[in-house]
Amino acid sequence: MIRAVLYLIATVLALALLRGLLGVLGKNFPSLFQPGGASGRSEPRAGGQLRRDPVCGAYVSEDAAVKVTLGNRTFYFCSAACRDKHQQ
Repeated sequence: MIRAVLYLIATVLALALLRGLLGVLGKNFPSLFQPGGASGRSEPRAGGQLRRDPVCGAYVSEDAAVKVTLGNRTFYFCSAACRDKHQQ
């Protein structure tokens, strides 16, 4: 009876170890095929730098923003509605 309990405990521990190992490998597996390898470093995504909308405070990509240039300053808005509120 004690032998069966010990086998059961050993099996549960082995399965937990295997599950943890597979979880780590599953998370890192796609990065093995990227140019940077598994180092965790990646190139910045395309889409431009994030800018803060002065009206609502949302962060929007420079490429997707509604832009208004006043003098030598450029404002970035998340929508035309925020742009219109700012211009009033």
